[in-house]
Amino acid sequence: MSNSFFLCFGLALSSLALVRCATVGTVIAQRPLALAGDQGRWVGAVRSDDAMCGPQRTGVMVIGPEEFAFDPFQGTLTVRGKRDDGGSLAGTASGGAAGGLTLEFKGRVVTDPANGQQIVGVLTSRRCTWQVDLHRG
Repeated sequence: MSNSFFLCFGLALSSLALVRCATVGTVIAQRPLALAGDQGRWVGAVRSDDAMCGPQRTGVMVIGPEEFAFDPFQGTLTVRGKRDDGGSLAGTASGGAAGGLTLEFKGRVVTDPANGQQIVGVLTSRRCTWQVDLHRG
């Protein structure tokens, strides 16, 4: 073992920790780590095959012990819902112009050997369907 030493700085936000370790000034690792299962912050693609439903967006989800909040379009409409112990997520949001937009999200946490944990799901409105693929962020 060499005489080099590691400096590690940690910041815990809710149930997510960002850890940065360095050997004498060189960053060697920086990634979000879950402190309790699938809880924490997730980000990723929200896309539809139908051009009428808009371009691909980056969605952000935060999962707590029993509930989650999902902002699929970087806007003011947030899907709120529940999670179960098996990793399934389900929630809804209503609003938009004159309260005319209703969104429903159904997804689950999956583990892919190549990509690690991901949230995959479907977001639907009356006329559009979007595929959701989120990763730790």
